[in-house]
Amino acid sequence: EKDASLPQYSLDLGDGYAFLRAKEKYGRKLENHAQAQVVSTYFLEREAEFGNFPDDDWDGLRVARWARLRLPNGQTARSKWKEDKMTTPNLRRACCVKTSPDKVDFAEVQFYFHGMINEERQPLALVSLFSEPDPALLQASYQTVYSVQKLAHGLCVINAKSIIAVIAVIPHNYQVNGDPEQRYFIWEKMGMDMALLTN
Repeated sequence: EKDASLPQYSLDLGDGYAFLRAKEKYGRKLENHAQAQVVSTYFLEREAEFGNFPDDDWDGLRVARWARLRLPNGQTARSKWKEDKMTTPNLRRACCVKTSPDKVDFAEVQFYFHGMINEERQPLALVSLFSEPDPALLQASYQTVYSVQKLAHGLCVINAKSIIAVIAVIPHNYQVNGDPEQRYFIWEKMGMDMALLTN
């Protein structure tokens, strides 16, 4: 039974998770080539694990994107898909997230979607991963400053239920080997469990 506290037209995913609008009415091919390639490769590889292969006349994957994900802790994780279209000067970006439990990663969500793998429906998210924290700065700050970069090839598909928190990603400049580079400082309210990164 759907959680009564969820807004209209949301989709209850169970375990305290829910997809929230906006949502595309129909599935469509992704226009971004890099995104389309990563999503298609993910599905082809997962299906191949079950011995499932596309028909000869298969013309590509179609995706219906969701804009937001409600988390069990009450936070709402947004997505770059919709936030990039907003022009409000003081927009509070909330599309950067922390994932677990297999491995703690930080990522920027591109969009959320459903996928059928071996005839089982799964809630998924396309994300762009950040790097591991700079070890020198992490050590110099006594494990308090988590300075990361956007990875050039960090696009990947994850299970939406692996997202556990919304984080703030704050731009800052830091020189590595004498060269300034754009980096980002990670901040979250429950920062104590960031120590998992070093385990």
